[in-house]
Amino acid sequence: MKKIIGFDDQFRSLLDQLVNNNLNNSILLTGNKGIGKNYFLIQLIEEYIRAKIKDDQIQHHLSLIHNKSHPNIRFIKKEIDEKTKKVKNFITIDQIRKLNQFSLETSIIDNLPKFILIDSADDMNLNASNALLKNIRRAKV
Repeated sequence: MKKIIGFDDQFRSLLDQLVNNNLNNSILLTGNKGIGKNYFLIQLIEEYIRAKIKDDQIQHHLSLIHNKSHPNIRFIKKEIDEKTKKVKNFITIDQIRKLNQFSLETSIIDNLPKFILIDSADDMNLNASNALLKNIRRAKV
């Protein structure tokens, strides 16, 4: 495990809850830009996979995570506008709606939950925020 400086207790607590299936279905990390919230979560997921997956498959899963192509993880951030070729100002409702189908599908990997990382939730427009809340409420039912 790579060293996470300054958040050891929080990391260990979240990892223990995740491994023991005691973690809420949604968590929100807040803090100043650039302190490593995304890195923290990726390390958390990697450690969870190390605890749950057979030894011969760990490197495959870690490689998929680093390539942002793992089937159980979705990374959401502002996209590039096709017309202007510039980064959009907001995370859009269409991006969040795509998560609805992902969250309803059964995991193709036994005993591995799905993870959605939104970087940064502050970048969602109002419609996207509302759609995400509806998706979270549906997941709790």
